[in-house]
Amino acid sequence: MRLKENMSKRIVRFALVAVMLALAACGGLFDAGGDLIQAQKVFSMDLFEQNVRDTFTGQSVGFTYAIGQNGTLVRSGEIGFGRTEDEPDEEVNRDIDRDDRMHIATIGKTITPAAVLRLLQDIPGVDLGSSVDPYLPASWVKGPGIGGSAFTFRHLLAHKSGLFYGQVAEGETDDRLAEHIEIGNILPQEPAAYDNVNHALFRVIIPNLLGERHTDSSETEAQFHARVFGEYVQEVVFTPAGVPAERATTVPPGNANRYYPWPYDQQPGDNGTDFSLSYGPYGWYMSVVDLLRVLTYLRFTEDIISNESRTVMNTERLGWWNTRTGANGGIYNMKQGGWRWSSNPTKGMQSVVANFSAGVQAAVIVNSRPEETETFDMASVMRDAFDNAFVSP
Repeated sequence: MRLKENMSKRIVRFALVAVMLALAACGGLFDAGGDLIQAQKVFSMDLFEQNVRDTFTGQSVGFTYAIGQNGTLVRSGEIGFGRTEDEPDEEVNRDIDRDDRMHIATIGKTITPAAVLRLLQDIPGVDLGSSVDPYLPASWVKGPGIGGSAFTFRHLLAHKSGLFYGQVAEGETDDRLAEHIEIGNILPQEPAAYDNVNHALFRVIIPNLLGERHTDSSETEAQFHARVFGEYVQEVVFTPAGVPAERATTVPPGNANRYYPWPYDQQPGDNGTDFSLSYGPYGWYMSVVDLLRVLTYLRFTEDIISNESRTVMNTERLGWWNTRTGANGGIYNMKQGGWRWSSNPTKGMQSVVANFSAGVQAAVIVNSRPEETETFDMASVMRDAFDNAFVSP
C-alpha cells in the first residue's frame, strides 16, 4: 500500500512539474520555490504604436495612423510628407497630417456592407438570403443566373455572385454594372471571387430597396443612384459615428495630398479622382481619425448595426476580406485597400483597418506604394505589429 501511495505522489508531482514547465514555455516565471509569478505577457500600447511607426517609416513618402482601445482614440500621428518639394505649385514640402483626408480605397468594402446590413435590419421581409433581382433597374437586361436564390444579398456581400471584373471594360459606373448583369452569373460561386462589382451594385440596389424613384430631370439616373446611396451611407454609418458629410466625400479635397510611388522618384505625385459615379467598393476620401471613428462605432455600439448583425458580419466576414489569425490563435477582422491611378499606375496608396484583441483597433493610410509588387500586405504587417507588442510585466 505504501508503494502505491509513493507512486501516486510521484505521478502528481510529475504532473505539476509538467504544468509549470508548460507555463514557463508560454512566458510564465517562477520563484525559487516554484510558485507562479506571471503566466503570460501583456499588451503594450507604447510598443504597438512604435511598431506601427517603424513598419511604415522608410517604406513610404508619408503615412497617418490612428489607434483606439475600448472605444477611445488613444494614439494617432503622422510621418513624412503629404506633398513633396517636387510638386509644381506653391504648396510643396508639406508635412502629412493625421487629419488630412485621403482616398481610403477598398476599405469601402467594409463601409458598404455595414450600410446594407443596417438596411436589412430596418426593412421587414428582406434579408441576406433574399434575391437582389427585384431591386435592379427594370431596364437592365438580366443574363443567366441573375435572380432567385442564386443571386442574393449574401452572394454580393461575400463576393460569391459569380460576377467577375474581367468580363467587361474597366470601371464600376452604372453602364458597366448593367453590362455585368446582362452577361450574367458566369463563374462558380465557390470559392469566392473578390471583385469590386459585387459591392458597386449596392449603389444601384439601395435606392430601389428604399423605394426611391428617379423623377428629377436635372440629374441623370446614375447621379440619382449615387446621390441616394451616398445620403443613406452618410445617414446610417458616418453620422452615427460623428463624421459629418464634408469629412467623407467622393471628391478629393482642395489642394490635397498627392500620391507617389515607393521608392520615391523625385517626380510630382498624382492627384486623386472624383469617384462620385463609381463608388461603393471604394471611393471615399476620409482622414485616418474619422476612419477609426467608424470602426469604433461599428464594433462597440449598436448605433450603426445591431449586435446580431455585427455577429453575422464578423462570422461570415462580410466586409472583412483580409482577416488574419493572431499569434495566440485570435481572429483579427481586417480590411486592407490599395489603389493605383490609371494615369500613372506606378503611383498609388494603401490603407488598412484592423480589429485586434484587447479592445484594440487601428487604421493606417499611406500615400504611396511599392512599384514592384501588386500590394504591400498591410493586414499581415499590422497583425505582426500587434502580436509583437506583448511584453512581460
